[in-house]
Formats: sequence, C-alpha cells, structure tokens
Amino acid sequence: MKLTMKLDYGDTETIVVANPVDIVAFEDEFGRGVESIFDGGLKIKDICWLAWHSCRRRKQTSFDFAEWLEDLGEIE
Repeated sequence: MKLTMKLDYGDTETIVVANPVDIVAFEDEFGRGVESIFDGGLKIKDICWLAWHSCRRRKQTSFDFAEWLEDLGEIE
C-alpha cells in the first residue's frame, strides 16, 4: 500500500509518497490502523503526519512535525 499526496510547501509544489514503512510508523504512533483514515476517521493531522514522516525519512526535512506544519500550505 502507498499513499500519494501533493503538497504546497513553502514556495514549492511536490509529490510525496507514503510507503509501507511510513504507514507502519503511523500505526505505531497512533495505535490504530491506517485504514481508519478511510473509514470515516479522517483527520487532516493523519494525512499531514504521513506526509511529514515520509519527508523526514527521505531527509527532505529536519523539522519536527509541529515546525514542519507551519510552512505547509495545502495537501491533497
């Protein structure tokens, strides 16, 4: 399973892919399966966290989650 997201971050538009490693990290962090996002439990925080985790893992950011969110303009 992969989740593809388009981000407007700072002055840049980029595509971010959350891979299984990011999804497992989500499940460990929040104590629930990622399928809960699609079963009526969608929170913008969930999608943002997956995008942030993928960016951090790929060394595209060194910010913690709260700092990273400050420059996030849009996420699809």
